[in-house]
Formats: sequence, structure tokens, C-alpha cells
Amino acid sequence: MFKIEENKIAYYENEKELAYVTYPIIYDRIVNINHTVVDPLLQGRGIASKLLEYAYNDIKAKGLKAELSCSYAISWFNKHSNYQDILTSGIRKYHEADFARVYQITKDHWENEVPMSLELANFIYDFLVRYYLYYNEYCYVGLEKGNVAAFLLANLKEETNDSFNYFKENINKLNDNDKKLAYEYYDYINYNHNKVLSYMPKNSIYLGLIASKIHGMGFKMIEYLKGVALKNNVHEIYLWTDETCDYKYYEKLGCILLETYYISLYEKKLKTFIYKMNF
Repeated sequence: MFKIEENKIAYYENEKELAYVTYPIIYDRIVNINHTVVDPLLQGRGIASKLLEYAYNDIKAKGLKAELSCSYAISWFNKHSNYQDILTSGIRKYHEADFARVYQITKDHWENEVPMSLELANFIYDFLVRYYLYYNEYCYVGLEKGNVAAFLLANLKEETNDSFNYFKENINKLNDNDKKLAYEYYDYINYNHNKVLSYMPKNSIYLGLIASKIHGMGFKMIEYLKGVALKNNVHEIYLWTDETCDYKYYEKLGCILLETYYISLYEKKLKTFIYKMNF
């Protein structure tokens, strides 16, 4: 028997809950379909699919929209286009629950640029997100069909965070060689970071990290950032990038090249660029 509960559809047999899907409200009449759980004894009976059908009907009847963080739900909605009308798309502020997805996009985007062990990569790209993450009005995610598929992390020059504390507290989980490489990566990121800060006046924005799996979403997020900045009387964005990225993309956006230099990471010299955007 299927039962509609508060932001949840459950399946019972003999009064015992054997499967469920949950979709808590996360903000402004938006729910997140975050868990689909089915007892192994029910596998192959289509229970999970039926749960999502009931969830869809409940969400739509309430006039809500949905985001997706459950891998099964993402796959299911991709296969059932006639149910996608409840899914959100567009840009919104970053929420803490977005971290896992932002981390995964970061890792997918950059992990092949510099060779490192799996353990080091997991640590580095987790730290990289934290390094540029601020709980402010300048950090966003881009959604497509309810799924976080892009992000932009930016901050005002004066803002600080506690990312180095995370680095120090977690680096001892690595072996000695990876520890050494992690510190080298930190020095590399910090050097470039401080180079950018040296150009920035007060009341300007540092664009720290941006990545997208959606064509055109990066541009839309930058335009969104500029719109919010203008409301706060901020008119300049600064950033650094290197040859492992599509640095010419920023020139197409009209950015001004401030400096070009070389810096080594793991014995590889990387041509690096600092840009400024006026608006």
C-alpha cells in the first residue's frame, strides 16, 4: 500500500514500511527529492518508479517545484520527460546542501589537469571548493531539470573564510607523499589568490571558481553576478585562470588582461593570467 505523508511517499506491506521517497521543502515552495529507498526484497517490482509517480502527483497538486539530489530520481526523470514540468531550471543562491554536487562538478572538471592519487584528488577538490566558498550573496548554482549542473563562487575582497582550518584538520588523513603534494597545491592556489588580491581595490569582487555542464550557463551566471553587484554599487570583478582552462573565454567576455606569468605545480609550468572585468 502506498501512503502519502508529509513531503514523503511510503510503501507498506503488513503495516511495515519497506520503501519511501522523501522531498522536503528547501526554500520558497521548492522541494528537494533527496532519497529513494527500497527494501532489497522489493527489487524488480517497479516500486521505486511508482513512488516517484506518486511524489510527482503530490508535488504538482500542491503547486510546488522540485530539485533533485537523489541519483535514482535524476535518472528516472531523465527517462520520463512527461514528468519534468515540476523540475526547476535557472540560477539561485548557493545552499549548504549543494556542496556535494558542487564538489563533484569541480572534480569532474579539473581532476585530469594535474596528475595525483585518488585520495589526494578527493582532498584537494573538496578543499578547493571550500577555499572559494562564502555564504554570501555572490555564490550561485545553475540548475537544469532540477539538477545542479553549474556553479559560481565569488566574494568581496574584504571577506574571509575558514578553509585553511579544514585543510589543517584533514591533511593528516593523507600519506606523507600526498601531504607534501597537498601543501604544494595550497601554496600554488594561495600564491595566485594573493596576486589577484594585490590588484583589487576595496568593494570589488573576486570570482574564485566557476564550472558548468550546461552550454551557456557560465555566461548567464556571470551576468547574474554582475546584476547583483550593480545593486550593491560594485563595478569590478577580478579573477585568475591558467592554461588548463579556457582562458580566452574571459577575453571574449571583454575582460582586461592585467598580468601574465608562469608558476610551477608538480614540476609543470603553467601559464597563468589575471583578468579584470568592468561593468
